[in-house]
Amino acid sequence: LLDGNKLPVKPGAELLELSQGRHKMDLRLAGKRVNRQTIRVKAGTYAVAALTVPFGWLKIKTQPESAAIFVDDSSWGTAPVEGSLAAGTHTVTAKIEGCGQVSVSKPIKMGEKADLTLNLPGRVKAKVIPADATIYLDGEQLGTGEAEVEAAYGNHDLEFRLDGFETVSHTISVT
Repeated sequence: LLDGNKLPVKPGAELLELSQGRHKMDLRLAGKRVNRQTIRVKAGTYAVAALTVPFGWLKIKTQPESAAIFVDDSSWGTAPVEGSLAAGTHTVTAKIEGCGQVSVSKPIKMGEKADLTLNLPGRVKAKVIPADATIYLDGEQLGTGEAEVEAAYGNHDLEFRLDGFETVSHTISVT
């Protein structure tokens, strides 16, 4: 934009005739301003302005792997994935059917190479007989008889307890 008016984007340099005074040049990507320069033109002279797009690089991994990745609601494909982004804050979302999704805001600086790992939650479902036995996951009481809860990927301690009975413990892996 030049003084609020849209100009066609062309690679390289272009000579524009401007009236004397101050002029604002904005470079926008996807509606967001990514660079601004104010130039002052004096009568009978030339002014030179250069607007560059400040980019960074983002590498995205997920746990578990193979989540669908969206950056600012645009599909980037399946994790692991990487690409360039305009400097600024971006919303990164990872989705896996049956596991739900997780979204984070990720700031990207010009020239930065950033890594991001998103951990999607898994699910643990436990059922015990007799139904009045208490279910614990990593020491946290979930309920009695039957329970279902989100859990991070990896190993967890699952216990079943009932007064008068020996505690039953299992190490489970959410994958």
